[in-house]
Amino acid sequence: MRANDRDNFAVLFGRAVEHHVRGRLSEALSLYEALARSYPLAAAVHGNRGLVLQSLKKFDAALESYDRAIALDPRYADAHYNRGILLRNMGRLTEAVESYDRAVRFDPLHAEAYCNRGNALRELRRPEQALKSFAKTVALRPDSADAHYNLGNAWQDLYRWDEALRCYGRAVAIRPDFAEAWNNRSNALRNLGRPEDALEDADRAIALRPDLADAYTSRGNALRDLSQFQCAIVSYDRAIEIEHSSANAHWNKGLCLLLTGNFVQGLRLYEWRKKVFGNWKIGGLSHVEWTGQESLESRTILIAADEQGLDDAIQFCRYAALARGCGAKVILAVQDCLTALLGSIGAGVEVVKTSLPLPDSDFRIALLSMPLAFGTTLHNVPAAVPYLAAQRDRVARWRALLGSEGFKVGISWQASAARNADTDKSFPLPLFERIARIPGLRLISLQKHDGITQLHGLPGGMRVETPGEGLDDGPDAFLDTAAVIETLDLVISPDTAIAHLAGALARPVWVALKHVPDWRWLLDRTDSPWYPTMKLFRQEKRGDWSSVFVAIERELRARMNA
Repeated sequence: MRANDRDNFAVLFGRAVEHHVRGRLSEALSLYEALARSYPLAAAVHGNRGLVLQSLKKFDAALESYDRAIALDPRYADAHYNRGILLRNMGRLTEAVESYDRAVRFDPLHAEAYCNRGNALRELRRPEQALKSFAKTVALRPDSADAHYNLGNAWQDLYRWDEALRCYGRAVAIRPDFAEAWNNRSNALRNLGRPEDALEDADRAIALRPDLADAYTSRGNALRDLSQFQCAIVSYDRAIEIEHSSANAHWNKGLCLLLTGNFVQGLRLYEWRKKVFGNWKIGGLSHVEWTGQESLESRTILIAADEQGLDDAIQFCRYAALARGCGAKVILAVQDCLTALLGSIGAGVEVVKTSLPLPDSDFRIALLSMPLAFGTTLHNVPAAVPYLAAQRDRVARWRALLGSEGFKVGISWQASAARNADTDKSFPLPLFERIARIPGLRLISLQKHDGITQLHGLPGGMRVETPGEGLDDGPDAFLDTAAVIETLDLVISPDTAIAHLAGALARPVWVALKHVPDWRWLLDRTDSPWYPTMKLFRQEKRGDWSSVFVAIERELRARMNA
């Protein structure tokens, strides 16, 4: 390019940039297109033209312009970066990540590319990779409140609340008026069992941003944990008033209503969980979603347990039998590891794996939508038990191995560590120490994986038997555990799948609950409408497991002396 051409190019290019900065997009586009005709090998022209086209929402043309820029200069980091932004806006997240990868490959100091890469990875539900990307952003921009905030969000996705709290703390230290960071800090504090502090931070967020709907939802959650249920509902309602489409506000209000026994309104709002979790996609939605109003007589319904934990599948699979009673052919799709156990649910229900192609059906429904479809209230909970059964040969084997001596109590003590949000459901194994001393009583561990190390270093004289290494080895969950439970006199468990399994088998089970438990356990009652053979022991105040175990010991001694 000759000197005069370079000067002319610089003038026109500068003018186009100025038009773009001032929002005069049509003028900017005209100049860039003229430059592209005169200087077709100038990668920067095509790159900037792509930016203008993107601002004009002409996405296909913008993508073509970025691709042209990259073809001319494959190391053009900003073109790869902007292409990534465009692809993310178009919903093509995997391709967006690939573009961000190229941007940071050619410009390792491109903090914005690492940040946007992290956001795309979060949307793809790849939190570990997102975490690394945001950590790189923080390393490059240690004084950026946004960088620390995004890193906190990645830790939050991994349920690592301590780390999330530290990141949000740095964000608000850098930018004290960062309302969103105060709000997310509130969520972290709540999940760490500090609802008073969580309430304070939610109020700070609201003071800074009175229109921030999420902050009212966070405030409601803290109030719910503080047993201020009506105040919590007022806060959720304010969030919904500000942002009517807020899935979190509707869903959490539903949880609060369910906890207080209002199933009619609560179950309707519980449907918002599908938008919160965004994962009711199993098998597609090409078939009609069953609402409970359509006749099932001689029709096929697919019930998909695609949402949350194994405990939910165990608790709500009972509804498959109700659908069968309506004259339907029932297909129950559950987590692969549960197909063998739930296969015992009875004739007329075909249990299949969610990982495999699903059969055709006339209707489909999410398993946890079945209570709403059947109009479940506190007065008509389908509580016929047992609705699951252990395999007879396994029961015989474990009965022989465990013997018949003593009063056999199966115990578990820790919820899954995969969700750190559930740590307040768990309690230390040594809390069973006084119970272990009751004459004639045998404690038998049902704990698997997380928490098993607590069996080492128990207090002197405390004995907990372990069934053996073969318990539930292999791909199927709970087959041996169900058989062991059938041989026991009692099960004592926190709010885990073990408690639901014992209840589904109609075995005596005592459940130790935190002060404000999950909605299914309701409030201020010692029984469960879901499981007739279950008794509930509740914390008298938050975090106080000692009173729970005093009550359990008293009840056990009375029972064994009877």
